[in-house]
Amino acid sequence: MDIETPGPNISNANAGKLAVYRFITSCRSDPQFLDDDMFTISELYQDNTNGFVK
Repeated sequence: MDIETPGPNISNANAGKLAVYRFITSCRSDPQFLDDDMFTISELYQDNTNGFVK
């Protein structure tokens, strides 16, 4: 897998979210991972982790 480095105009928070987005889309393209087993970017970055536990 080739991961691109974000450009200089992207914030650190957005760079992290972009990396998570690319990870999730890569996992979703694999039939081994079901959508119900995956997490969303919102679930990952929210303060309450109760919804994140799958």
